[in-house]
Amino acid sequence: MGTTLGQALEVLKDGPKFPAQLGPRRPFQRCAHWFEAGYLCRSKSRHAFAHPSGRKWGYAYGRPELAGKTVAWTYNGQEYSDSFEMYGGQQKREPPAKPENPLQKAIIAVLSEHGALFSEEICEHVNKVRKTKLKGTRLALRKLLKKGVVIRFDERRGGWKYEKGHLYALAESSDAFSKRLESLDDKVLRPTERALLNHVRGAVWLAKDLRQEIAVEDNLLTWILRKLGKEGPYSAKAEGSGNQYRIEIVKNESAKQGRGLVRWLKWVNLFGSLVVYDEEQVPENELIDFLKKTGYWLSAEGLRRQAIGMAWEKQVERFFNLCDKNSEWQLRVLEHRQRWKGSSHREFDHVYVCQLGPKELALQVQIIFECKAGFIRGEDVDEFYRAVINEPEFRNWQSGGQKCNLVLVLVGGKSADAIAFKKASRMGVKIVLHTSVEDVMERLTCLKESFYKIVRQETSSR
Repeated sequence: MGTTLGQALEVLKDGPKFPAQLGPRRPFQRCAHWFEAGYLCRSKSRHAFAHPSGRKWGYAYGRPELAGKTVAWTYNGQEYSDSFEMYGGQQKREPPAKPENPLQKAIIAVLSEHGALFSEEICEHVNKVRKTKLKGTRLALRKLLKKGVVIRFDERRGGWKYEKGHLYALAESSDAFSKRLESLDDKVLRPTERALLNHVRGAVWLAKDLRQEIAVEDNLLTWILRKLGKEGPYSAKAEGSGNQYRIEIVKNESAKQGRGLVRWLKWVNLFGSLVVYDEEQVPENELIDFLKKTGYWLSAEGLRRQAIGMAWEKQVERFFNLCDKNSEWQLRVLEHRQRWKGSSHREFDHVYVCQLGPKELALQVQIIFECKAGFIRGEDVDEFYRAVINEPEFRNWQSGGQKCNLVLVLVGGKSADAIAFKKASRMGVKIVLHTSVEDVMERLTCLKESFYKIVRQETSSR
């Protein structure tokens, strides 16, 4: 009776009906029985209606919520109106529920305890309390799926079918799929995806650096990020010009791209390059600082300044090569290191290891050159000096400063401000400007070349 009653209640959603409209087999007896059981309400009066067997008189029936109301309805083009009542004034009763399937109950219990699982895994857990086969488990899962009790990690939810099939979870715990992915289980993640999540957890990366770290193609990395992650609520814009040029980060909470299957994995499009970060463990101020500094060099102005810097490095390198070739150093050069990295992993542009006087005296001098294409400010002098004293080879461990046989030189492609000259004088740093470099090169080559003329040629060709 439960199934037939359910069908009748579904038909009655549109309004009251005569029994002939509710089923071909004994509709009058069934409706009367359901009325007396309290599952349906009935019109107060009998009404005449057309029937294939002839004109008849009978009651109209409706869903229990119509009790106590006056309702109008139509049958075969004729309009009717009447008030409806329950049997003997009793209250509405819910239709009897079908007894729950024990296997389905066991599956629901397993999913509520363990989250998202494959059908094989569900079968293994169910077998601990009741014997079942994988085929029966899959059949029960399909029935629960139709009822809406469980959901499946398929293409509609941004998922896919694994080698072991689809993941299943309870409908009320849709985040179970994310938790399963975040567990880094090799059943649900490929090695590359697992490596990416391990590297990003608690960190912030520029995507091209991350790509080199985990050895993955750029297109594949972007695809994984858009599949597992979601675009973060940040965007960058450039403001100011000259020395006032800077990058500002704007927070925007509007809808973003990506599925966000892994809740903490986020990425930001920064002037055409992706920045990947962990939203849960990376502090917001640390992320914004990274976006500002990295965005500076990824912006159009930053790329232009990088081009100038590269041109300046080439010019200075020619300068040093000419000096070496023409024995311009009044010392004996033992070693010339270019772009050298020490234990601190900080790069120094040029390091000359020189011998002073007779070799028997073992007097050595090290000249450290730092080349800067732009304007030299006080903080540049501080940063250079700090890098020197943080390098174990150059540090005086007793005083905490630099060793006494070091000569520090900042070679600038432009000029320097007064604060920079004062700090350099106090710290023992020599500032050499591009005009002095050009004078030396003119004397050695008999050609007069301006660095800015070279810069214009380099940047215009890009």
